[in-house]
Amino acid sequence: MQGRISDFPFPVLMGFFATTKKSGSLEVRCSEESGLLWFAEGKPVHATCRNYVGLTALKHILSWSEGSFRFSRGTAPTIRTIYLSTEEAISLAQELRTKKNKC
Repeated sequence: MQGRISDFPFPVLMGFFATTKKSGSLEVRCSEESGLLWFAEGKPVHATCRNYVGLTALKHILSWSEGSFRFSRGTAPTIRTIYLSTEEAISLAQELRTKKNKC
């Protein structure tokens, strides 16, 4: 699965992953920045972006309103750094989307 953030905003993507209980990694690119989010059964469990890890990286990536993404099924992180419920993650994505940070 791949697409543009402007067509599939993070609240929509995260809702889809939660509903379908997807596991894998989401590579996100915006201009010259990139980040990775890992999901286990639809929940975000780890994120990296720049020198950020965990919740800080997740917040940074979720603030992007432009860019592209590609989901790869089955990949798993070696550590877990995010402990949010599905509802908390979607709520965070909705909150950060209002800030509309391009990258």
